[in-house]
Amino acid sequence: MLGNFSSRSVITLCLFVAICTIFLRGIVYHDLNQVTPPEGEAKGDTAAITLVYHERQPFYLTGPDNTLTGLVGKPAVSVFEKSGLDYTLLIMPPSRVLKTIKTNSERICGVGWFTTYERQLYASFTEPVYRDRPITALTRTNNSHLAPDLTLTQLLTTPNLNLLVKKGYSYGSKIDDEIKEHSPVIIQTTGDTEQMLDMIATGRADYFFIAAEAAEILIAESKTPELFRTIKLSDMPLGNSRHIMCSKQVTEAEIERLNQAIAAMITLPNTPVKMK
Repeated sequence: MLGNFSSRSVITLCLFVAICTIFLRGIVYHDLNQVTPPEGEAKGDTAAITLVYHERQPFYLTGPDNTLTGLVGKPAVSVFEKSGLDYTLLIMPPSRVLKTIKTNSERICGVGWFTTYERQLYASFTEPVYRDRPITALTRTNNSHLAPDLTLTQLLTTPNLNLLVKKGYSYGSKIDDEIKEHSPVIIQTTGDTEQMLDMIATGRADYFFIAAEAAEILIAESKTPELFRTIKLSDMPLGNSRHIMCSKQVTEAEIERLNQAIAAMITLPNTPVKMK
C-alpha cells in the first residue's frame, strides 16, 4: 500500500506521528515531587498567586536572579514549588500587604506573618513555616536603666523609657497583651530595622523588640556595633511561629495544598527550620 504514497507524503506522515507522540507524552507527564492538586484545581486553572515579602535580614532576602531566600523566605518558596501552585514574587511594604489582604482585592499571600485574632478575621493562614528564637529587646549599651536580664513585665514597667514599635506589627500575643496591660510610652515608626536601630543610637527611643537571630545580625552589620546590646527576657516563651498569610481569594483547597507541602518538607524545632 505504501507504493501509492510519494516520498513527501511518507515524510509528512512520520512528522505527524512524531508530533502526536510528543504531545501525548506532555499530557500524561506528572511531576511526582509535587503535591497532587484536587480534581478540578489543576495548576493553571486560576490566576497566579502574588507571593509578597519585604527585605529583612535574616528572614527575607532577595537572592541571585531575584529569587527569595532567607530563613523564612527560602522555605516559603520551596513550599509553593512543592504545592504546584502558580506564583509570582513581589516586594511590598508590610502596611500595604495588610491592606491588600484585608480588602481581598487580589490573589496575594504574604511570607512569614504571625497569626493574631484580628488578622484571622480577614485572612487565611497556612501551618507555620518557621519558628523564631525567643524575642529579645535591643537597647543602647550605655542605657543604665535596663539590666541585662529582665522579665517582660519588669521591662515594660521601667519608668522614663520609650518603646519603639513598627506600625502594624504584631510581636506575638504575650508581648502584645502586656503592652496593652502596662501601657508604656510608645513611639511608632514605619521605618525598617536599620532605621529603628538608628533611632536607638540617637536616643529617639530606648528599646524595641526583635527576634534574637535578627538582633545578632543587625548589630553585627551596623557601623557601630559597640553602641548596642540585647536584653534577655527570662519569661519569654518559645519564639513566635511564622506563617504564609493569604487573602480570601486564595481558596481553602489551595491553602490545603500548601499545608500538605509544609507537612512533607518542614519541621519546627526551637532552632531554625530544617528542610528535609
